Amino acid sequence: MTTSRPRPPRQSRAAATTLLLLGLAYGCGHAGSDGAPLDSQPSSPRRDTPLAFMTPDWVVDPNAPDAGASDAAPDEPTGPTDGGLCPSRWSIGAWSTCSSSCGDGMQTRAVFCVSCRDEPLAESACSALQPASSRTCQVSVYTYAYTTWSAWSTCNGTITGRTRSCSSSDGVSVACELCGGTCSETQSCAPPVGSGRAACGSTSQLSAGETNVARAYLGVMGRVPDLGGLAFWLGGLGPSTTVSAASDEILDSLAEMHGMPATYDDSRFVEDLYVNMLGKNADDDPAGRPFWLLC
Repeated sequence: MTTSRPRPPRQSRAAATTLLLLGLAYGCGHAGSDGAPLDSQPSSPRRDTPLAFMTPDWVVDPNAPDAGASDAAPDEPTGPTDGGLCPSRWSIGAWSTCSSSCGDGMQTRAVFCVSCRDEPLAESACSALQPASSRTCQVSVYTYAYTTWSAWSTCNGTITGRTRSCSSSDGVSVACELCGGTCSETQSCAPPVGSGRAACGSTSQLSAGETNVARAYLGVMGRVPDLGGLAFWLGGLGPSTTVSAASDEILDSLAEMHGMPATYDDSRFVEDLYVNMLGKNADDDPAGRPFWLLC
């Protein structure tokens, strides 16, 4: 019956590696036939080739691919970008409450450079522009409201307008932007009754005499008479009155009341008509001035 040889106790991998290296360096101490070390026998020439020896099966080659695999941690990418596998980024928190309850204040928020696994990194590891971590803020205790619209302005022949203002809750007039809109608006409008080219003759609204009175009144007074005024002047002048006759009558009445000059020819009437109705000088319209004089 064959008995198995007792197996030496298993040594640690580090100890086995050390023994292996010592054996390579010193020839493992193999002896000759007389029991003396090989390198002590002068009759045997020194071999130039490595000595053959047996490596125990419990010795682990440190150069093996799986050597020490159980003791090492798995490889993981490192660095701010991990070779493109885990890019860095800015982590941004929410803005804090304004530091002031009235007026100017400050707000802050947390801004950190982190990896794709949310691990903190140095700010230099994030190549993107760093977001702001603070900003100014303003808290107002005032409310703002518009005033009522003004009346529409007198029509200048094409446009009329009106305005309003924006006020704070303490009654101070402020910029309209604080109320969220505009403080003025315009709209198109029809020329005053009796003005414009249609005044050179009858219209569907006025007779020829009424139109001429309205033109005269507009030129002298700068505004169109109401229907009561038209009837008053037309009653004294007659339904076929001309612009010149109506102008003379109106001027005579004004001269008696206010000491105005009684002379008021057609040329002056046209000049005043341009200024009062269009807001410009008649000399600026060479083609229009003769037209009005002919009418």
